[in-house]
Amino acid sequence: MRFRDFELIWSNWIELESKQLSETIKNQPGIYKIKRTNQKSLDYVGQTNSLRRRLLSFRRHLFDKEMPWNDPHVAAARFWALRQDEDFNLEVSVANISNGELTRRAFECLTISQHRKEFHLSPTFNFGRMPNGWSASSQRRKGIRGSRNTTIKYSPHFKTLFSEKSDPLTPDWLGLEWRSFSKFPPTLTSKGVYRGFNKENLIYIGESKKIKTRINSHINKGIADNWDWVELPDTDHAQRLEIENDLISSYILNAHELPKAQFNQDKN
Repeated sequence: MRFRDFELIWSNWIELESKQLSETIKNQPGIYKIKRTNQKSLDYVGQTNSLRRRLLSFRRHLFDKEMPWNDPHVAAARFWALRQDEDFNLEVSVANISNGELTRRAFECLTISQHRKEFHLSPTFNFGRMPNGWSASSQRRKGIRGSRNTTIKYSPHFKTLFSEKSDPLTPDWLGLEWRSFSKFPPTLTSKGVYRGFNKENLIYIGESKKIKTRINSHINKGIADNWDWVELPDTDHAQRLEIENDLISSYILNAHELPKAQFNQDKN
C-alpha cells in the first residue's frame, strides 16, 4: 500500500449511546475516533477488524460495576475511571480500511500524529495514560483491578515532532540527536528511541527503557544492518511511545510506506 494514494473518509459523529449506533456503523475493519461531546480534541484513536463489534463492546463495558480489564478494549478502563469523576457523553467517528491490519495501524499512527500537530497533545487516553488519580486494570488473566490512587499523576504530553517533509536518515531527523550504535553504544540503562536501516531505507523504528538490550536483540535477528539511537533520559514510557508514533508517521509521509519490519510485517 502506497499511502499517498489512500485517503480516509470519516463518518459523521454519532453519539456512542445512540440506538442507531449498531445500524450506522457496519461490521467492517477500520479505525475509529472517540471524544467527549462538544470537545474538539480527541480522547482516543484505535483500529479494529470489526468497527461495530468493537464499539458495542466498548460501550457495554463503560457501565461495568468494576473497572474493566485492559482487554479486550484497552480504552474502556480509561473512560470508566473518568466517568466516576465526570458526567459526559461520548461520540464516535469511523473510517473503513479494508487493506489489512498493517494499513490500519499505519493510519492509526497518522491520525494520532496529525492530532498531536493540530492540538499539541495526544488523544487523552492513547499511549496508556489514565485519568490522574487512577491506576489501570491488568489484563484479565492477571486479575488485578485498577483503582483510585490519588498519588498517581500521569506525564504531560511530549511536544509534537511530526513533520510531513523530513529526511529520516539525517543525524538530526525531527530535531533529535541520532548516534551510531556501533560507534557510540548506549549504556545498559540508556533509554530513548532508535532506528534500524539498510542503505537508504529505514527498516524499523522503536523505543525502549533499555536501548542497548533491545537493539542487540534486533541485531541477533538480522532485522537491519545499521542502528542509530537517541537518548531521552527524562521521558517515561508514554512519552517515548508518542515520539515513536511521530517518527513512524513522519517516515510514512516521506516514503509513502511503513518501515519494512514495522509491526512485525514478516508475520502478516
